[in-house]
Amino acid sequence: TAISLIFFSQDEFRQGLDQGMTVSETTDGSGKAAAEVFKKQFNDFISSNLTLIVVGMIPFLALTSKWFYKKYDLNYAEHFVMNCYLLSACSIISMPFVGLLRLNRMNAFSIEMTYIFIGCYVGYYVWAHVSFYREPNRIWNSIKAMLTFLLGYLLYILFVGILGVVAVMIYLSFFVKTVSPTQ
Repeated sequence: TAISLIFFSQDEFRQGLDQGMTVSETTDGSGKAAAEVFKKQFNDFISSNLTLIVVGMIPFLALTSKWFYKKYDLNYAEHFVMNCYLLSACSIISMPFVGLLRLNRMNAFSIEMTYIFIGCYVGYYVWAHVSFYREPNRIWNSIKAMLTFLLGYLLYILFVGILGVVAVMIYLSFFVKTVSPTQ
């Protein structure tokens, strides 16, 4: 993942995030300004912590693969290592494509390219699970692999969302001084 960051441009990534996040036209002036500030801060945080964000998904993928493939008697650490290899392979596989996109002056992080990369990641993830677990019913194995990836991703988003809400609550309770209406 660290090596793949050589191929990724943070400016292109920020442009892709900007395309994906739009502020509603119905928002009033002060709300729109606050939303733009939040959007910029969010994009800066995501782009500066991309490796941490990708690596943070691995424990959740390992947990869901342990759930779906419990009959194989692999422990959590083995599932963790396998998912590290899978995400590393996805990063390595995507490097030449990102290089080609950059040579053609295309943004590798545009919405369309993001969907293509996610499709490739899920496809590779499914192929790797089908190849590794070798269950008799390959269709069911493919569905389990897809569910493993999607559920792991959803658990990760849920965890990060809860963590974000708690962080905002702590921030507001400790660092933001409330002003009483009588002042």
